[in-house]
Amino acid sequence: MASSDTQKSVRTSADSEQRPSEIEALRIRHDELMARSGKLASRIQRRRGHTPDNNFQTEYDAISDEMIDLSVQLSSVPAVTLEALKLKASLLLDILPDEADPTVYLALSLCEDLLDITGEQLNGHKRAASPVDRHRPAA
Repeated sequence: MASSDTQKSVRTSADSEQRPSEIEALRIRHDELMARSGKLASRIQRRRGHTPDNNFQTEYDAISDEMIDLSVQLSSVPAVTLEALKLKASLLLDILPDEADPTVYLALSLCEDLLDITGEQLNGHKRAASPVDRHRPAA
């Protein structure tokens, strides 16, 4: 029985070592998708007033599909580190709809709280501005 516990301990240790690299790969992919999305938004902004381009919608749909795929992959990885928790909260903030739905506001608030907490522990200070505020209804 002791050898079984030892094997389990070794497997758990190996899994823990593998998870951060998996999380890092997912974080890099998330950052790349956000950069592509930002570039696309910039191109759309420059083209305002011009004839709409179907390529923009095609590119946007491709990025959306990749974000969904990334979400599925990330949801299968337990958030065993602060960095993983921060990545999950960031991704959820990126993909939540911009609607006046109480569940969306609660999810946005929870993500922002998680990012504030992980930011404090990772960076030693809170973020200055809250992106959730843009989603909250005016008082």
